[in-house]
Amino acid sequence: MKKILFATDFSEEAYCALYYASRLFAKENCKFYISHFYGDELRISAYGIVNEMEHKKTPVLAQKSLDACNETKHRIKRDINLDNHEYEIISSRYKMASEIPLIVGEKKIDLIVMGTKGHRGLLANWEKSHTSELIEKAVTCPILVIPKEINYTAPQHIAVASDLTKAFTDAQVKLLRELSENFNSKITLINVGFKRFLEPRQKANFANLQELLPNTDIKIKHVLTDHEISRAISDYVKSNSINLLAMVYNKHSFTEKLFREPVVKNIDIHLGFPFLVLPEK
Repeated sequence: MKKILFATDFSEEAYCALYYASRLFAKENCKFYISHFYGDELRISAYGIVNEMEHKKTPVLAQKSLDACNETKHRIKRDINLDNHEYEIISSRYKMASEIPLIVGEKKIDLIVMGTKGHRGLLANWEKSHTSELIEKAVTCPILVIPKEINYTAPQHIAVASDLTKAFTDAQVKLLRELSENFNSKITLINVGFKRFLEPRQKANFANLQELLPNTDIKIKHVLTDHEISRAISDYVKSNSINLLAMVYNKHSFTEKLFREPVVKNIDIHLGFPFLVLPEK
């Protein structure tokens, strides 16, 4: 059974992420952990101390969190109505970024699902988001981020952005393999850089990916750029009907630069598609 941790703030954008994941894994036996971390709503001092006024809020926040989690569970069961999906509620007094890695280990989570809201794209203003905090804390399972309130579309064309400087592992591409085989997806590897050819090490790493995904049609596309990586990827994805973008977050590689690069105001990097962050390890 696939175990999916869904983190919510009870917004429509968050519910859209749960709905998308439910449709994506409709044919699989799944257990969804509907989780809310009301500790993020408490003001805590630099020493980790909650003052008396904030402490008095805790019972109210706890009840509101539990009630809203139950409402979310009933809503998704009405909307999806799948006998092969189970739901469990996690209403936590701790902060999301510190608690999720513990839950991932304790519950043996296979995938984290989150929504995002606002008018800026997924690759914009990423550095201070909850998702970036989870990545920095080395969460050991994939994170699927669903932007805004998009309609569900089966991932028949998946893009994997990489500079091919590091080899892929079987654990990293396990979910990609499942998705590509379940939906008969084709995969385009977007090689972002300054050259139209691969160095020997990059060729070996691309061959390694093909070996790990033997039943998938994988092609490579060189994307040359002299500006922000996020813009280059965004432009390619927008013009090639990509349904899902995936990346492995490797420290000291172009993906780390991508998550931290500044957003230029006059560049439109609204990304209206799901974004899958694969673990480094």
